[in-house]
Amino acid sequence: MHESIAEMSKEQLADRLGDEHPTVIDLRLNWGECTEKIKHAVHEDPRETASWSEKYDRHQPIVLYCSSPDDKVSRDVAHSLLEQGFTNLCVLKGGWFVWQAARLPVERKTKEPLPGKLVKGVISD
Repeated sequence: MHESIAEMSKEQLADRLGDEHPTVIDLRLNWGECTEKIKHAVHEDPRETASWSEKYDRHQPIVLYCSSPDDKVSRDVAHSLLEQGFTNLCVLKGGWFVWQAARLPVERKTKEPLPGKLVKGVISD
């Protein structure tokens, strides 16, 4: 049986988005179509958790959110991270849709930079 995953309400997360906010990870599978994210959030592919121990401190607070019903993607990732030794995980209850509906702080998603320079429609070094 899987260990229970802590939940965080939208109000609790909003209160913690100050200077020393937790690491907030956006797990939405439709990331390419998204234009906004929770303020300070980083996107990670939920299918690629194996390398996360190299990117994130296993003991720092991490809040996961997604847009799946019942927070399924967030919960699945949290269980995977627990197996890797992460100790301070929370799932944002209701995920992206609850956050967005409450009109809580969001920011525009930044586009990934193109490699090199774009010149007349051609990428060059």
